[in-house]
Amino acid sequence: MTTKPNDIVVRDVNTQIDRVEPSIGNMLATALDKGTSPEAIKALCDAFVQMDDRARAREFSLAMGQFQRTCPPVKPDAMRVLNKAGAKVPYATLEAIQRHITPYLTECGLSYSFTQEEDKGRVKVVCEVRHEGGHIQRYSFTAIAGSASGATPDVTNLMATKTAMRRSIALAFAFVIGDHETTEEYEERESPTLTPDQIDSMRSLLAEVGGDETRFLKFVQVERFDDIKQSNYANIMRDIEKKRKATK
Repeated sequence: MTTKPNDIVVRDVNTQIDRVEPSIGNMLATALDKGTSPEAIKALCDAFVQMDDRARAREFSLAMGQFQRTCPPVKPDAMRVLNKAGAKVPYATLEAIQRHITPYLTECGLSYSFTQEEDKGRVKVVCEVRHEGGHIQRYSFTAIAGSASGATPDVTNLMATKTAMRRSIALAFAFVIGDHETTEEYEERESPTLTPDQIDSMRSLLAEVGGDETRFLKFVQVERFDDIKQSNYANIMRDIEKKRKATK
């Protein structure tokens, strides 16, 4: 393989064969020696930049592929309350995600940073992922600041920012972060059913208000009391209790 001092040797990942990519300096020197026109030199430079961008993008893609193959899902380290009934789901905090992925990113030559914009209660976070070869990709997520009781705007914006940072990381690196996003998904897959004592209490209260069990089960969209989800217990009992008080 014949090379010039500034040429770049690249190994093709598919064939494992080395090939030579001439440097822009050598290409320009050759063009000048041959008396190439300025227009042709500009076209040559544009073509080289395009080739260089493609090579850097390929390096980035290979690095991301390596990261996704080697980095396991992040284990949840906290619980989130989803509704007034007290249903909870596990999730991975931003700090846990960052601690977990950093060694794998470093091994793959990847790094990231965040920028943020706020507008009328919306917080947009952009995760900028960089490869050591120079290629950059950007991934964004917009969160809406909540209205936590007693919280100042700074606090609600901070909460929205951390949520957007977690989500933009997930978009950027396309890996599982051990989270459940909706109450419905969690209740369908994870929420346990009622205990025998809870079923007895519910049936007793239902009988006290003169409720028909068949119609009641149809109303709550289950076939048996044993199928009622634990996360729905408090709301159902509260509704029956309201009816009991109303009939007194």
